Amino acid sequence: MDLQIWNMLDELINIFENSEEIQTMTKLKDDILKDELLKEKLDKLKMMNSHNDIYNAEYVSLKKEILNFDKVKRYKELENDLYFLVLEINKKLKELVNEKGCINENN
Repeated sequence: MDLQIWNMLDELINIFENSEEIQTMTKLKDDILKDELLKEKLDKLKMMNSHNDIYNAEYVSLKKEILNFDKVKRYKELENDLYFLVLEINKKLKELVNEKGCINENN
């Protein structure tokens, strides 16, 4: 890829890292991990997930409980927004890289 594109990607990453949304997500994640009750529920969910117990009623109920925490809801909303933004960026990059006439400097 062209050096200019790499520089733009670095700039974009920097913008993401310094954005209010990412800062908020980082704070929410810290808050979630400091919440003993929530952390206990998350650890139990993780253990059940590792044992493939994701289809039983207890797992579903526990997951719903976790998703009812306001800080988890907000984190998931921001995570979802970020996911779709990254998908859009990847789509644009693919268009850029796969465009006819694009010259690979290594060949």
